[in-house]
Amino acid sequence: MSVWDLSSYSWNIYALPNFATAAILLAFGIFIISRKIKALTSWAYFFECVVLSIWLGGFGIAYLSKTAEIADFWFRWGWIGAWNIFFGNYLFTTSFLKIAKDRKVLLVMAGLFSTTMSLASFWPSPYSYLVTG
Repeated sequence: MSVWDLSSYSWNIYALPNFATAAILLAFGIFIISRKIKALTSWAYFFECVVLSIWLGGFGIAYLSKTAEIADFWFRWGWIGAWNIFFGNYLFTTSFLKIAKDRKVLLVMAGLFSTTMSLASFWPSPYSYLVTG
């Protein structure tokens, strides 16, 4: 079965809260970014909403999967979002408090760390359980 084949999935009520929450968060992010498109805080909040939507959406699609291999693929996408949650929170907090310019080095380090862990969680390896649990 392929990840893109619709027969690889079956409806499951446990996925509904994830999809609903992901859609609401994405709508909040789009609403905020549409109001103040030039503000760093708006972009930081939008990034946080997108990351949370990726996390919840990936786990939601994994709940719909019929096979473990397909579910594993979508859980890995969910972990990409999960590893970026802390960076999104840090970015939003520093931009909201207007201290992002003072924390540039820490923001870059946090971004690199979350990107590295996201990539490590996506590609399977014998040690991927250290990243994804």
